[in-house]
Amino acid sequence: MKIPVNWRRLFLGGLLASVVVDALAYAAWTLFLGKMEAAVGAPYTNIDFFGGFICGFVGVGLYAAIRPRYGPGPKTAVLSGLLCCSVLGVIPMLIDAFWNGLLLPIWLVAITFATGFVIIVIATVAGAWVYKG
Repeated sequence: MKIPVNWRRLFLGGLLASVVVDALAYAAWTLFLGKMEAAVGAPYTNIDFFGGFICGFVGVGLYAAIRPRYGPGPKTAVLSGLLCCSVLGVIPMLIDAFWNGLLLPIWLVAITFATGFVIIVIATVAGAWVYKG
């Protein structure tokens, strides 16, 4: 049985998730990530708003895709958020580290990715709340 995708709700949920990703990433950068990177002499990396929009829409899109099999709700949204962060965050970082070497201390990379996982999961749950059908 094929369940149709509600494209309007998917767009609105993705937009909300994108705004949440960007707002939380900016807050994390301002509060602690930027200061930690500056302390170890890392080059300045600013917040990538376009990447936040991609993460938000992909997270809610994954939620819409796996919702028929796993059921609606926050558990499915958390699963899709973790999958989104793994695909869009961890895999590219591992490829980059393999080709260029790890340029930052591992503790800083771990804190950055842990923060990213939390941010994307929260944003995906918020976007899934909008996507109800």
